Amino acid sequence: MAQKNKYGTLILETVAFKKGMSIFRNWQERHLRLYDAPDGGLILAWYKNKDTPKASGSIRIQPHGKVHEIDYAGEGKRKNVLTIEALNGKDFTCSMPDPDTRAQWAGVLREEADNATDKGRRLSQSTTKMTNNRIAQLTIKVVSHVRKKRITQATFEEHGITKPKGTKAIKAFLKEYQFGFDFGIYNFSAGKWSKMWSKTMSDKEWQQAHVKIRKSGLLDMFGDSVALTFPESFGKKSDKLETRVETRALDIELCLHSMFNLVDSNAIRANAAPWVIAVAFPQLHEALGMPPIVAAKLCRLGYRRKCLAFGADPAPTVVSLDDFDIDHDTGVDGPETPERMEIKSGMKGIKKRQSKYIISRTKSKVVYKPVVVYSGVMWKQPTSGGLGRGRKRWFSLRRTEGGTEAVLEYFEDPDEKRLKGEIIVNDTCQLLLGTAWCRACRYRFCIKCGSKAVEAQAGSEKEFGTWVMHILRFTYGQNSLGSVTPKDVFQDDAPSPHSAESQYSLPAAAASPLVRSRGASR
Repeated sequence: MAQKNKYGTLILETVAFKKGMSIFRNWQERHLRLYDAPDGGLILAWYKNKDTPKASGSIRIQPHGKVHEIDYAGEGKRKNVLTIEALNGKDFTCSMPDPDTRAQWAGVLREEADNATDKGRRLSQSTTKMTNNRIAQLTIKVVSHVRKKRITQATFEEHGITKPKGTKAIKAFLKEYQFGFDFGIYNFSAGKWSKMWSKTMSDKEWQQAHVKIRKSGLLDMFGDSVALTFPESFGKKSDKLETRVETRALDIELCLHSMFNLVDSNAIRANAAPWVIAVAFPQLHEALGMPPIVAAKLCRLGYRRKCLAFGADPAPTVVSLDDFDIDHDTGVDGPETPERMEIKSGMKGIKKRQSKYIISRTKSKVVYKPVVVYSGVMWKQPTSGGLGRGRKRWFSLRRTEGGTEAVLEYFEDPDEKRLKGEIIVNDTCQLLLGTAWCRACRYRFCIKCGSKAVEAQAGSEKEFGTWVMHILRFTYGQNSLGSVTPKDVFQDDAPSPHSAESQYSLPAAAASPLVRSRGASR
């Protein structure tokens, strides 16, 4: 749960072995907490244990500091070592429990240490509202069918399955085995969890879907995570076939859960971009063969996550009501108009006014100001190509009056006076993450509209997540504001999208054969 104390808002915590400050340099187990300081920056504090109220010490992470990752260090060869050198001469060294935790902490610390005035750390993400309870309510539960009905010898006999013999035969059997999973979301109206969708495919088909998602570049923004890798193990040779089937199902379940929800709430608070984006991305929906109604629910959930982490989209504003078309019939009946002289006597009844000025009427309309949905600094890949992250540009995404499309403009100066180019962003465009240039850095994305494309790199994972979600609002109809906007992040509108009328489920695993024959069509 996100806590507040004198250091600020808690965003990360873990148990680690801290290197001592004495001449002996002994390593002691400590509970580390990373805080988002109210006056800006990060504060790393360490405690004797999780329940200790007072910190034993702290260090402030400042720009231009140094963060290093070392595989082995110290007596006894401590693993997963992380070192921090502050500008005031203080240093801090600790041994993290695993490589994923170290990478997570190092990413957040480096973002602050490498901070610059034109980039800003977590300007698009707020951690104060991201409590464990709120994050849990926006979770997508992935439950394997083997949790409901255990695999036994009777299961195979019921479906007329003969147990294979030999390592190759067992592996081929598991590749064709039908694994089913239920996907559930929280129903805010009913106050309980409900099943959103059920999907059953062979192991081979789940792996093919994973390959499509990976090739789209969607998994690159998660960074290096073992949980997102499709499981390669088919169990131990000594295990029974029933055990190997269950283990395989739970391994795939973990991979799907990590893809939809990340690993834990600490990872989400440190970087909410994948947590927000993944569920709303069309490439994910297509790879898993989701029906439109299920994709719409996930996009709605993605918008709830965005509101919690990045804030809601602004609404259009009217510049002035004084300028309007005076010739336009408003449909309102006014007072009776008296007969004028030019009507009675024709042109002879019109008296010319003695004036040197020519009076004329000009038609005008109610002017809606194009809302700047989001703006910031990014590095644009030159049209002619080239290496590196590109040229520094100031981008602005402006929503048009109708709200169905936007214009992405990029300028050469922060005052937005020297326009370098623009691209119309609507449902005919594609948002891509898997281009050759984008794969070189997980902060990059590409907007392609016909033959025109704009590739850019954001300054941080949070900036990247915010840009992508705003652009998806216009390129993918399921993410449009009219489809996803709730009255409140944790309150359903009426009618609820989670109601019984919108429930969609496919046949359960029991209704289909557990193992598909090799000759069956796909």
